[in-house]
Amino acid sequence: MAGAHAFAYSFATLFALRILLGTTEAPSFPSATQAIRRALPGTRRTAAYGLLFTGSSIGAMIAAPLAIHLTARYGFRFAFVGTALVGMLWIPFWLFMTRGGRIPSEPPPAAVTVAAAPEATRWADLARSPTVLRTLLAILGSAPGLMFVQNWGSQYLVERWLLPKAGISGYLVIPPLFFDLGAVGFGWYASTRELSGRHFEERRTHVDLMLLGAGLAASLALTPLAPTPLVAMLCFGLAAAGSGGLHVLITSDLLSRVPLQRTSAAGGLAAAAQSLAHIVVSPLIGMTIDRTHGYGLVSVALGLTVIPTTLAFVLWPSLRKR
Repeated sequence: MAGAHAFAYSFATLFALRILLGTTEAPSFPSATQAIRRALPGTRRTAAYGLLFTGSSIGAMIAAPLAIHLTARYGFRFAFVGTALVGMLWIPFWLFMTRGGRIPSEPPPAAVTVAAAPEATRWADLARSPTVLRTLLAILGSAPGLMFVQNWGSQYLVERWLLPKAGISGYLVIPPLFFDLGAVGFGWYASTRELSGRHFEERRTHVDLMLLGAGLAASLALTPLAPTPLVAMLCFGLAAAGSGGLHVLITSDLLSRVPLQRTSAAGGLAAAAQSLAHIVVSPLIGMTIDRTHGYGLVSVALGLTVIPTTLAFVLWPSLRKR
């Protein structure tokens, strides 16, 4: 579907292909969360979620300079074909690595069974449960800032700093690289803490790590003060690192509290909330930039939004410790 973008002949066809691409990509995250939860013990899952989130950002680090190079040399249509071929080459490797076996599903330890007792078994009950509602709130607060950092960086550099498109690929590596560092670092440290004692057995939310992640994510609000494009992209990078850590901790907390058979459903709800935030906020970002003729108001608003939603997450009644 990504390669089919090369044959778009109008805005309407391009728009339809974008929707179809999102539809075909949709099963990846819910399926991956289910696989991690079944294959790994609970104290290793948070680190695994951190590695899971790095996939898309590593792809962004590779795809951004590759697409810019292919577009400059062969046109935008070939850029879609070239990046699609990279994904196609992954399929044989994936089939080879997953051949001949089912994912093991071992029963969790007794202490974890009590701590993660299901509070919802039906899909509708799951969607209304406090665990899911606070997760959706946290995602709605953090996803727009991350989306801005990941998707608007190139336009920001061209319009705000008047850089040529051919010269921005190096800057565009910073946000996804920092996102990876945040996701892996927060995930690894949280798993190390859970391995060390009662933190995992009592299903305590990592309040200090959540607040640290929110503080880093709020670095986006400092972008208007940046004196150079490099400093501005470092602010983008710190915001991406904080958002990466938040997404890992939020996902791990959510999936540790829902029934095993509802893992994919809960992961799908989280992914849907992120997509909904993108759908609603993206036009608002564009309108604000057009009206203010700058990116300052957008970056400040998106950077500060994550603070109250994270506080609501960590202070949610009855779920801070359970």
